[in-house]
Amino acid sequence: MVIGELIKINNMYQFSLSSFVKLFKRALETKPQASSTEEKLGYLSDTLIKLCFSEVGRSLFKADRLTYSLQFVKGIFPNLIGKMENDGKQESKEW
Repeated sequence: MVIGELIKINNMYQFSLSSFVKLFKRALETKPQASSTEEKLGYLSDTLIKLCFSEVGRSLFKADRLTYSLQFVKGIFPNLIGKMENDGKQESKEW
């Protein structure tokens, strides 16, 4: 949902379903070699995440790339970034 929320940053950031489908097909074309289905799905998922991050990031204004990067990480790995308390300290010790 991170990509869909980019419109909140700038109205020009609208990405179609067909552009995502193209990225999905590119991820499938990598055909990772794996011994199990779960391992293969993990490789495909990682490939899709990398493709989405790089392709969408390239289309953004330079000023918005850091914001996008942080929101992308927060959306994909929500446990890495803890909620901020009022005084600016984080609740999560992983970050």
